[in-house]
Formats: sequence, structure tokens, C-alpha cells
Amino acid sequence: MRFAASDNSDRSVRIHPIRVCRFVVPILTFLVLLLPVKGSQADRLSAPHWWAVSSTDVTEHGQFSELANRHRVYVWTKFDDLRTIDVPSPTSQADVQHEVMQAVSAVRGLQIVGNPSMAEFAILVRTSAATSAGEHEEPGNFSLVLDPSTRISVDIAVLVPGMQMPDGTRRPRMVWDASSPNVKFEAQSAARFMLEGFLSEFRKLNSSSRK
Repeated sequence: MRFAASDNSDRSVRIHPIRVCRFVVPILTFLVLLLPVKGSQADRLSAPHWWAVSSTDVTEHGQFSELANRHRVYVWTKFDDLRTIDVPSPTSQADVQHEVMQAVSAVRGLQIVGNPSMAEFAILVRTSAATSAGEHEEPGNFSLVLDPSTRISVDIAVLVPGMQMPDGTRRPRMVWDASSPNVKFEAQSAARFMLEGFLSEFRKLNSSSRK
């Protein structure tokens, strides 16, 4: 009786290798087939777009008037802390973004979109904080909250879709830009001040086009 019980127990936990293979192989095959799909999606996401300019992009140059009757705008901001001093920065990426978004939101008729592919033009705002090169260099800033050696730079570019490329993307086409290597005060305030110069001209352009 004990031997019979032992035989029944062995049969209850026995796993048939052929059945396991029939179950596992299709799953592994499916996972392998997914790999090239994921790779192609990553390639599409890393492809250049007209709203993202890098140092290697061939940028077209257009006219400010091309912005007439454009309403959907994509806004991108960045703040880089490149200082070599061990002092906490009084400015953050969120500070710059808040000021820029407030300025753009105040323009009548403009709609900020989160998806750049839905935008008719893009505003790119780059700011950075760096330490002055030497003691004989001009003062970095006149701010009461920044370290005297800190230099704040601001670069703004306004882009529209340019010529279509063979891969289906479009070149960035710059219709307005401004930059300052040493704005003398905080990055968020400097970014908004320089951006207001563009927005003022944009209001005039669209006001005249409605007449």
C-alpha cells in the first residue's frame, strides 16, 4: 500500500517536458518579435524635429511676418547651472518655466500646446548660470541674490516648420532670435524681459493682420 501511495504522489507532481516546450516557445518567440518594433519606435522618437534645434542642425532663416495668424505655440524652457562655486542656486528650471509660461499665456489669441507636433510655431528659451572666468573680467551681475561671480546668459529662438526632409521631418526655420551672454540679473527675470520683446512685436503683427 505504501508503494502505491508513493507512485500516485510522483505522478501528481510530474511535469511533461514536451508540454512545457509547447507552452514556453511561443511566448519566447513573441517577445523576440517585439524587439525590432521597440527599436523602430525609439528611432522615431530620436529623429530631429523642427521644434528642437541642436548645434548640428541646418537651420533655415525666415521672416518675422511668417508668424501672422499663427495661434498654437509650443513653449520649451531650460536652465543649466554650470557654476563652479559651491553656493546653492537661487534659480531653478521651474522658476524660468513659470515666468515664460506666464508671459506667453498673457498674449491674447495664443494657445499653448503640450504636443509640439500640434503647434504652428515654437518658442525655445535657454538660460544658464556660469562662473566668471577671472578676477579681471567684468562683474557677472548686479543681482542681490546671485553670487557676484555668476554670469547669466539667455538665448531665445522662435521657430516654424521649414522644408520637408526625405525622412518626413521638417527643418527648423528660425524667424526670430535674441541672445545675451551676461544679462546681469536672475535667469527667470531676464528670460521674461527678453521674451516680452518678442511678444510685443508679435502682438503688433497680429493686430495689423486683423485689420
